[in-house]
Amino acid sequence: MKYLLRFKKYSCLSYISHNDIARTVEMFMRRSSCPMDYSQGFHPMPMISYSPAIPLGFINRALYLTVQTKDCFDFSKVSGNIQKGLDLLEYMETPTSFKLSTEIEGYCFKCYLSENVFKKLLLYENSSIEKGKKSYEFKDLFMNFTYSVNKKGFFMIQYIQESDMLFNPFKLVKDGFEPEKDFFIPICDEAVWRAEYEKNTGC
Repeated sequence: MKYLLRFKKYSCLSYISHNDIARTVEMFMRRSSCPMDYSQGFHPMPMISYSPAIPLGFINRALYLTVQTKDCFDFSKVSGNIQKGLDLLEYMETPTSFKLSTEIEGYCFKCYLSENVFKKLLLYENSSIEKGKKSYEFKDLFMNFTYSVNKKGFFMIQYIQESDMLFNPFKLVKDGFEPEKDFFIPICDEAVWRAEYEKNTGC
C-alpha cells in the first residue's frame, strides 16, 4: 500500500536540512510501529519519497512524502512520536504509481516583510538576478508576483516558483538587514500540482 502524507515544518526545524528531516521521519515511523515496506538488496531502506526540498528557514506547510507499507496503517498514531516543529496535517491512500517527483511542479510562497526590506526587494524587479552560473529576470524567478500591505504597514509578497527554479529572496535583501527593526518571514503555503499547473499554463 502507498500513502501520501502532508506535514507542516516550522520553528527550529525550519533550519534543518532535507536529509535530517528524512532521518527524523524514519525515526518516528519506527517508534509508531508503522509497517513500512523496504527496498531489496544488502542495505534495505524504507520506501519513503519526499517532495522537492525548499530553501532553509522557510515555514513549510507543503512538506509531502509518500510511504509504502505492507499493511493498512492509521498515520494519526505518529503524532505522539513527532518532535515539536513538525505536524502531520493530513494523509490519504494513493495509487502505487503515484510519484511526488513528477506530480509536484513547484510551490506557492508568501513572505511577510518590513517596509525597508520590501523596498530593497523591489529594486530587483527590473533587474537580472544571478542563480548559480545563470542570470534570470525577476519575473522568471518569482512567477505571479503580487504584494499587499496591511493596516500595520507590514508587507506581504506572494509568488510561485517551479521546483527546479527555487530561490530564496532573502539573498537579495540580507545586506544591511537589521534584526532589531527589520523582519522577513518566509512561508511555503502549498505545492503546485502537475494537473493544476497544466490547466493554468497550457503546458
